[in-house]
Amino acid sequence: MIRLEKKEEHQKVENLVRESFWNVYCLECLEHYVLHQLRNDPAFVPELDQSNGKCSYETDKNLLDDYLKWFCEENAI
Repeated sequence: MIRLEKKEEHQKVENLVRESFWNVYCLECLEHYVLHQLRNDPAFVPELDQSNGKCSYETDKNLLDDYLKWFCEENAI
């Protein structure tokens, strides 16, 4: 069942993301940190935190890659 996350589930989801991406692209990962930072951003819209089923894997991956590049540049990582 697809549903919005509850606030008390955020840590579990971040851990899942960290475990999923650890050592995939490099020797560590930032995806869980990016997720954490996104949720704390005033522009974050929780209702949009779910896939609408219309995006392809490649589209999702490209969006994530673009965001990670921007995030790293903005934060000098």
